[in-house]
Amino acid sequence: MRTAISIPDALFFAAEEYAKKCSISRSELYQEALAAYLRMKTDRNITKQINMACADLDTTLPEGLKKKVYQKFQEAEW
Repeated sequence: MRTAISIPDALFFAAEEYAKKCSISRSELYQEALAAYLRMKTDRNITKQINMACADLDTTLPEGLKKKVYQKFQEAEW
């Protein structure tokens, strides 16, 4: 589908430069950018729902287990 949008000149020229650098068309760049934006918004909504569902859960660990978990965390390679 064809559509027309208005964007600031600076954003347009930055997008043109990026598309050229990546050897993709302007349309492909805008499609990928919009798809990524929509995925990000969906992921944030899912995270928000999970956080709300878990808000009332008691996630505290017994002190002995808490120390063991912390120790393992410190030993892990990052």
